[in-house]
Amino acid sequence: MTFGNTKTGKTGTSTSEATETAHIKSVESLDKGNDMERGLKNRHVQFIAIGGTIGTGLFLGSGKSIALTGPSIILVYIGVGLIMFLLMRAIGEMMYSDPSQHTFINFITRYLGRAWGKFAGWTYWIVLILTGMTEITAVSTYFVTFFGTFGIDLKSWKWLIELCFLVALTGINLIAVKVFGEAEFWFSMIKITLIVGLIVTAVVMLFLGFSYPATHIEGVDGTVSGATVSLTNIADGFQLAPNGWMNFFMSF
Repeated sequence: MTFGNTKTGKTGTSTSEATETAHIKSVESLDKGNDMERGLKNRHVQFIAIGGTIGTGLFLGSGKSIALTGPSIILVYIGVGLIMFLLMRAIGEMMYSDPSQHTFINFITRYLGRAWGKFAGWTYWIVLILTGMTEITAVSTYFVTFFGTFGIDLKSWKWLIELCFLVALTGINLIAVKVFGEAEFWFSMIKITLIVGLIVTAVVMLFLGFSYPATHIEGVDGTVSGATVSLTNIADGFQLAPNGWMNFFMSF
């Protein structure tokens, strides 16, 4: 009888390592009967993950959340991020222990029953549909706001913009997985480039002491008061939750 820390043979390989090797071979054998072709490359997968974590909320929804609760938004991001970290860590541990289960729906079905698995699957599908419609609405909002700065009114054409993007994105998903991966790669690249550009612009404005007068911004109600870009704005009249703690919880 041997134990996990017992050495076997001249190579010094432990029985635990041998078991792990056998486990890896069994994982690789899971895809032997899979006839599907792997069309996504490493760069596709990486940028799909990065682009998925950014989302349109960073450019559209984050501004409203910051205006709602002020500096305490950082606590909201930390709290939500911690919950997501624990959730993904738990899913990762479960998939490592049983790689034959490919989605969290499979785990729910296995451990809680088929009924709960179907409920989770259909609920997830409904959430994806609602999220997709929200993303399409955000695209039309971007178009209306952007072209509105040039005096072009597209408000009456929002439905057509949303329909065109819906057809285009559906077509990209149905053509081939490689086309989908390539489109996601370049869309994610646009997001990353925009974020880097915003950071660089903010740094340049800070060093130049950029100031602007009171003005009206397309898509914002009322007039935005003038200000000067400076680090003193952080501590000037600082309040963690200037609009009250109720708005803080609403920002979640």
